[in-house]
Amino acid sequence: MSPLGHHLGTAAARASGGLTVLIGTLHVALTPGIYQTLSLDALWFAGSGIAVVLIGALTILAEQARPVRWAALAANGAGVVLGAAFTVLTSASEPQGPVLIVLFLAAIVSLALSRERP
Repeated sequence: MSPLGHHLGTAAARASGGLTVLIGTLHVALTPGIYQTLSLDALWFAGSGIAVVLIGALTILAEQARPVRWAALAANGAGVVLGAAFTVLTSASEPQGPVLIVLFLAAIVSLALSRERP
């Protein structure tokens, strides 16, 4: 792979990871406004946001070491599956499902493009 391809893949992975962290952070921040009391649903909602933040963080850190890259690929793959299930269960009425699927897939492709260091 050319150095340019590696750098483009790395930049794209960082961008998709950063946007994923942003969406997850927004998800957590919105929890108190959506759920006025602490409940199992509120905890589940906030926990889902935290999981999205962690997937994004792994994606950003993926170039640091091969095990981190594999963990990021696995996390993004799981994110695609969970995002697809969420989209189906909500009949695609919630925009975050398809948006996260696109970001998780973009991360997977970007990590594949940047798999070798120049």
